[in-house]
Amino acid sequence: MAFPSGHNPRSGFAAGQLRDGQSIGTFTVTNYVPSGQSSAITVLYDVRVRYYQNTLIAVVGLLKQSDNSVVEAYMVKQAQYLLNVANAVGSTAVPTLRDLATLVASLSKLQSLNIPDNGNVPTQPSDLPIPFQQDADGYVKAYVDPSEVNQKILETLTSNVTGSTTTTTGTSSTAKTTTQKVLIGVGIAAAVILAVVLIAKIPVKKKK
Repeated sequence: MAFPSGHNPRSGFAAGQLRDGQSIGTFTVTNYVPSGQSSAITVLYDVRVRYYQNTLIAVVGLLKQSDNSVVEAYMVKQAQYLLNVANAVGSTAVPTLRDLATLVASLSKLQSLNIPDNGNVPTQPSDLPIPFQQDADGYVKAYVDPSEVNQKILETLTSNVTGSTTTTTGTSSTAKTTTQKVLIGVGIAAAVILAVVLIAKIPVKKKK
């Protein structure tokens, strides 16, 4: 497992839940000609994620690769912008950016939040956890709490045994009864298997 070509992990990267204002890494673009200049340089698109009004928003800044100085200030960018960057990165098209473009706010969504494209999010980054995570390959996706994974396993087992579902609280009588049904069902299945094994071992007397 590794980051796609052209996508560099942030310093101290560790897969897990993202925080408001956190960078998901930089994307290398060669032959970039800054506004007002004639010579090309290599730049890093530093993509950060903001969470505002229940919406994931991309904030992008351009850094000069040689010294990490700011070439273009960090600004809010619409989803289409990420696709344009993906195309500029190279032949790999950086699938990370393409996937992220499906999650972050489009131009119309930004407008509905009264946030101008190339503007700023009204609030400062809180650094608090947001409902998105980044995996070991650098991809961003919806965050799934480990307890919810365990609940899904229980629901699947419950459905297979009883044909019904359980609640997520685990405190209601319905959830408790359903859980008991699961355990009883598993116990009965084990008992039946044991009985079959024991019956198979009982010697049968042959008639003379």
